[in-house]
Amino acid sequence: MIVEAKILKRPEVSHFFSTAAAGNLSYYVGDDPANVTANRQRLVKALKLTDLTTAQQVHGSQLVIVTQGMGGRGSHDHESAIPETDALITNLPNICLMVQVADCVPILLYDPIKQVIAAVHAGWRGTVANIAGKTVAAMRQACGSSPADIMASIGPSIGPCCFEVGEEVRLAAVKLPSSLLKDNHFDLWGANDYLLKEAGVVKVENSRLCTSCHADQFFSYRKSQGKTGRNGAGIMLLPHPPSR
Repeated sequence: MIVEAKILKRPEVSHFFSTAAAGNLSYYVGDDPANVTANRQRLVKALKLTDLTTAQQVHGSQLVIVTQGMGGRGSHDHESAIPETDALITNLPNICLMVQVADCVPILLYDPIKQVIAAVHAGWRGTVANIAGKTVAAMRQACGSSPADIMASIGPSIGPCCFEVGEEVRLAAVKLPSSLLKDNHFDLWGANDYLLKEAGVVKVENSRLCTSCHADQFFSYRKSQGKTGRNGAGIMLLPHPPSR
């Protein structure tokens, strides 16, 4: 039902990248809301999470610091989700931040020193707008994180093997290394790895699981020609981190 990242397997944090076996986790793809609620409740129960905190993703580079009272927004419907946001950050325990993807890149970030987490939705538009780097900068500015302390996991998403793009994407990605665009294929994994490291993050793990190649395991927008559910990627600080 889930895939975990080795880099985030720590006693003070819980995280997941869901597979299609967990069911569709999105309220805005035409699924019966009751089915989505049931899928989310099953996931929350299995992983011993709190309510999920989600956003109304718009393929941009806006981010929100989740404060007390915002936890659980969007957990049970799309309308109450945090509007027009593609990255969520918090330093509060028991708030599970979740982004929803089906080929776009989910990135989970964790600073074990300042106890700060983030969940990022990076489609190609968000990637070229450097949402990854902007999230790292916000963690530093709002919570005092040092980028060198941050651990990053790039989750299952469409790989360069399958992400063929047109002129619009090629022009938008012109400021990224040319090696990320080969034969009209854009390497979103490499782009976000590059942008994270440019922001000072040195601990980056890539699952290298292509959702299109593994459409039997993950929802893939391209493979299904747009008619599909959404995988989830979530992270939560546990309430009593071990003393250091």
